[in-house]
Amino acid sequence: MDLGADTTICGATTYSLDAGAGTGYTYLWNNNATTQTINVTTGGTYSVTVTNPGGCTASDEITVGFSAVPTVNGITATGNPSPSFNFEANGANNAEEYLWDFGHNGATATGATATYTYPSLATQTTYTVTLTVSNDCGEAAITTVVTVNPVGINDLELDNNALKLFPNPGSHSVKLVN
Repeated sequence: MDLGADTTICGATTYSLDAGAGTGYTYLWNNNATTQTINVTTGGTYSVTVTNPGGCTASDEITVGFSAVPTVNGITATGNPSPSFNFEANGANNAEEYLWDFGHNGATATGATATYTYPSLATQTTYTVTLTVSNDCGEAAITTVVTVNPVGINDLELDNNALKLFPNPGSHSVKLVN
């Protein structure tokens, strides 16, 4: 008698367990059912003891889990158009793992939230960010686009004493352009 390996059922609400047929056998499940088969609708550990007409018994147990394919509704990106962004998964359900792909040089992160700093470039640049959520039943992905604007000296919000150039006096010229 073998109920099988522990299992996770994806996308279903009922799973049938069968203790095996035998003439004159009796069955006692841990939920007090006395039939050869039971239909389970909640996750948990189920066990059965089977007794043959001669009084010999055999037992087995199985752990059954129920799960659904994960879903995610969106991505919140804060910091736009800064080069540094905070990302958060919106409406993720049944997700066990999160994988962020920031669309830049293969950079990735894990977790329901992530932070990434893009390089400051001379021109406005867009990146496609992909979030993939997954579990044992499958995966779902969603994307968003972030825009990184070039950072000029006026964007630095420096006070009067914050920008210093060395050596001073210098023998070459330095030109700061915004």
